[in-house]
Amino acid sequence: MKKTQVFLLGFLLSILVFNASGQRQTIPLNNDWNFKGASVWEDSVNEMVNLPHTWNSKDAAQGFKYYRGKGIYSKSIFIDNSLAGKRLFLKFEGVQTVAEVSLNGNNIGEHRGGYSAFTFEITDAVKYGEENLLEVSVDNSETEDVLPLGGDFNIYGGIYRPVQLIITEKICITPLDFSSPGVYLVQKEVSKEKAEIHVIVKVPNGSALDENLEVEATITDNEGNVIQSGISTLLAVAMKQIKLKFKSKLKIRISGTV
Repeated sequence: MKKTQVFLLGFLLSILVFNASGQRQTIPLNNDWNFKGASVWEDSVNEMVNLPHTWNSKDAAQGFKYYRGKGIYSKSIFIDNSLAGKRLFLKFEGVQTVAEVSLNGNNIGEHRGGYSAFTFEITDAVKYGEENLLEVSVDNSETEDVLPLGGDFNIYGGIYRPVQLIITEKICITPLDFSSPGVYLVQKEVSKEKAEIHVIVKVPNGSALDENLEVEATITDNEGNVIQSGISTLLAVAMKQIKLKFKSKLKIRISGTV
């Protein structure tokens, strides 16, 4: 059985990207985390915190030899039955330095590096209609395989940037491509007279069925006027990712800053 879905993408020449309308929902997960760790003054810390959070906010900021080690964050998240049939992702915008993520006691994944976002899919790990225990083990100990190894700055341990739950349809613009938007604009040629722009979209089919897709890319100016649009139709094979590529050769007159 094949079904048709339509994705609408809008782009400004200032490289502003809009995700597929109606295809994605994001829920912040920044409040009410339980944190267990330690500090240079206490062997044990157990407190409720909100994100962003670091366990080095006092010792490192005051110039003390600050604590570098492990801390564990945990939070209960309720997954409604209505989300069955969707795809669910956890996006972390920054954790310093090594993060191990588990859900309901099952390992979801590890990320090494404190200055980049990362996303894990949890669709098959959640319990629908129940509370789910999310745990993040964070370690900012000195690690030889994770940069930076040193410098005139502190390595603040913790989940120091926001976390969110992303909800999508079975077919979606992927959030798993290094936590990027999954949409890329490549400027092949740009002059006062014309511009050639390639639009690349990564779309995985997370369903068990092959589906026909129609993807439309629209380029607008900074006033919202449509300059050019293109439509690509193709078959998305079940459980596979496809990469769509649009080529747009524009003849435009630039006056002022775009």
